[in-house]
Amino acid sequence: MIYKLKFWFEAFEIFIKDIYESFISIIKVIVLSKVNIKVPAAPKEECVILGNGPSLSSVLEKNRNFLGNKDLFCVNAFPSLTEYTEIKPGNLVWLDHQFYVYKNKELLNEKRSDILKAINDIIEKTTWPLNLHLPVLAKGTSYLEEIPIKNPNVKICYFNYTIIRGFTFLRHFLFKANLGMPLCQNVVGASIFIALNMKFKCIYLVGADHNLGKNIFVNDSNEVCMLHHHFYDKDQKPIISNVFKGPGSNEKLNIAGFYSLCVKTFQTYYPLEEYAKYLKSKIYNATEGSFIDAFERKKIS
Repeated sequence: MIYKLKFWFEAFEIFIKDIYESFISIIKVIVLSKVNIKVPAAPKEECVILGNGPSLSSVLEKNRNFLGNKDLFCVNAFPSLTEYTEIKPGNLVWLDHQFYVYKNKELLNEKRSDILKAINDIIEKTTWPLNLHLPVLAKGTSYLEEIPIKNPNVKICYFNYTIIRGFTFLRHFLFKANLGMPLCQNVVGASIFIALNMKFKCIYLVGADHNLGKNIFVNDSNEVCMLHHHFYDKDQKPIISNVFKGPGSNEKLNIAGFYSLCVKTFQTYYPLEEYAKYLKSKIYNATEGSFIDAFERKKIS
């Protein structure tokens, strides 16, 4: 009897939590989301999302034929690489507020010269149609809005990064209406969501290593440090740095805070897999050695 009561109490607690989160999500959509957000239609059945993990080097070196007949998504600083003009991705996704938080180019150059370089590379290099996906909050950022003016090959596509939680039916309704999305701690998650709403039926992930736990340690001063090794750092030695609460923050994370962020990162993918099934789409994790366990694994050749 006691176990049945425990089960019903836990089920009731989840039900109350879903009611609360659904109510908050609706309020957030009303206050934060922009209506009539349109996503471009998928030009093909299949796409590949290129994360920036170290394993992407092997894919670009050995599996170009696999990429050749699919629409491609790249992220972050990919336009500054030589591979950008070689594989000509049709989509670029920026999620981090560091891409749009600065008032002008001068301040952007002072704080994040790598982002300014990526912007200039997009303008100078892009000779094919490119969808640049940005959060709605980036609207009004002058140095981003001038990109399609200077290069008409680039089209800016906005998305509502309003985090939706609560009942499954409500989440899927708001997702499909482009009024919100799951919490995306990583740009790969945002790319998957955008690809799903573009109606790609088959989505492959490469370069999504997510093996942060292998690169973390605590030094003799009890500071959490990380060994950074991204695909675009291939010509440099890995960098060791402290781990901070977020981009631009000076507050260092302790080990519990770091693993809490890891939990948020991986929790992103379970509702995306659930949403993919709802849309009758398929997500394959084709990243060798990836720590993501939400999607079916598939080797590419």
